[in-house]
Amino acid sequence: MLLRIKLLCVAFGWVKDVTNQSKYYTKLKEYNIRLFASPRNMIYVVRNNKIILKSYKPRFEVMYNTWKEDFIFIINEKCTNKMFEVTRNLELEVFTDFANLYKIEKLPYIILTLRNNCLRNIIYNYADSKIDFSNAYAITWLKKAKLFVIEKDIEEYRLVGVTKENGECHLAEMNFSLSKEPEDVCYPQLVGNTIILLTEGKASVLHKFDSIKEKGWLPAPYEYLARKGEELYMVEISDDVNMINIDADEIKPLAEEFTGLENFFVLKNGNNVAIVKYEDDQLVRLGAVDGTGIKIGTPFFDFSESAIKIPLKVTVEKNLTE
Repeated sequence: MLLRIKLLCVAFGWVKDVTNQSKYYTKLKEYNIRLFASPRNMIYVVRNNKIILKSYKPRFEVMYNTWKEDFIFIINEKCTNKMFEVTRNLELEVFTDFANLYKIEKLPYIILTLRNNCLRNIIYNYADSKIDFSNAYAITWLKKAKLFVIEKDIEEYRLVGVTKENGECHLAEMNFSLSKEPEDVCYPQLVGNTIILLTEGKASVLHKFDSIKEKGWLPAPYEYLARKGEELYMVEISDDVNMINIDADEIKPLAEEFTGLENFFVLKNGNNVAIVKYEDDQLVRLGAVDGTGIKIGTPFFDFSESAIKIPLKVTVEKNLTE
């Protein structure tokens, strides 16, 4: 009877059969499902002469679940988001009242933010019709790296990968945490004090430092000065990670303000200071003296050698007693 009424509506132009507009048209027909749209932005799902679902059109979506060979309908009914699984035998309401929904391409996963009393984020596995992961904070998907990012707490993020076994998908949490969310790139990147590499479905820690800071005065291509234990490194992060171990407690530019001296540096090691030059991807020691630092004096022109000379002053700390 309902279908007859609906067909009458079609005949008079009140609704329109839009089943053939779906990319799943063949499968919908196989399941004896038809879709009707009204001028009032409503969608009606009709199956076996019965309206089984209706939705506000802008929030209506249909997915064919190849893992279980059924349909998933995402609808908005009476200002409430709902998700249904429609098998050959029944219509099963899966989730009601969710805030956000994100589908993972080529994997049977959906990220949902549920409103049940308080916001909760889940990873729903529609191949098995079960929740594989639940979290109080945000869950995001890195499309290129094919990894989930789980926000556990302030400055604590975990990565979760997808493994496949016997045609089934499973989630595997990595055994390390990060201080912030990584970028969706598949080359080395710095996250906090850690250099990581994300590849398709996997993540590895390349280096973990006690501290690492960007220094604009380091010789190209090096950008970062890092410390791990008592070791000091110059670090370059590009398609690969390159490091030079600095045999000193501290490194500073010799004369950052003078053009032509960009590759000269002062190394401090206890009560010894040395001047080094960066060339051929290494620090070449030019000389060393006892002291705690080196300062640049006033440049002067040496007529006898037709050259500008820059005097260097060694600073020494002494303990004064009365």
